[in-house]
Amino acid sequence: MVFFYVLFLAPIVLYLLSRRLRLASSPARARAYDPKTGLGRGAPGFQTNVARVAVPAHIVARIRAGEEVSAEEITRAQDEARRMREKQQQGEEEEEEQKKGGKRRKGKK
Repeated sequence: MVFFYVLFLAPIVLYLLSRRLRLASSPARARAYDPKTGLGRGAPGFQTNVARVAVPAHIVARIRAGEEVSAEEITRAQDEARRMREKQQQGEEEEEEQKKGGKRRKGKK
């Protein structure tokens, strides 16, 4: 009977105890939300899987100043900044082409 306890039940008991100790010592970020401490997962108002986007500097300044900025304003400013970047890149590409001697036209040598 002792042989049974040593070989079969002792490892199971040890495994369950070690699991219990491991769960008790897990970090706070892995535990459920505790309203007393404000720590844990699933805190109210905490968003997960939210994409980070670049916001233009003038919009950031308005937000930090406490102004209400709508999502439409942010989107419009991002589109404007993207268009300006594309225009600048296109201008740089044209300058490089001019430095190389211009584009060759099709059909003419």
